[in-house]
Amino acid sequence: MIDMIPSDVRNGVYSLIPTISGIMTVICLPLFGSLVEAQGMISVPIGLLVIDLVAASLLYLALSRVIPSYPVMQQNQEQPKMAV
Repeated sequence: MIDMIPSDVRNGVYSLIPTISGIMTVICLPLFGSLVEAQGMISVPIGLLVIDLVAASLLYLALSRVIPSYPVMQQNQEQPKMAV
């Protein structure tokens, strides 16, 4: 899946994934801690199940999209010149 990301922005995506994961952890820890105190221990697996369902549905939606096809250059065509 990471191969679909262009190489010029791939390093940014590599550093973005742990950043998003860390932000979600910082947000979820206090929420689940207060949820355990208020509702009991059963609320944590239910909350994690809801997060997993949302994540799985987002992955399904992302992977079920049609990937646009880019025109393939013929060998006799020149590549566009870039300004320096």
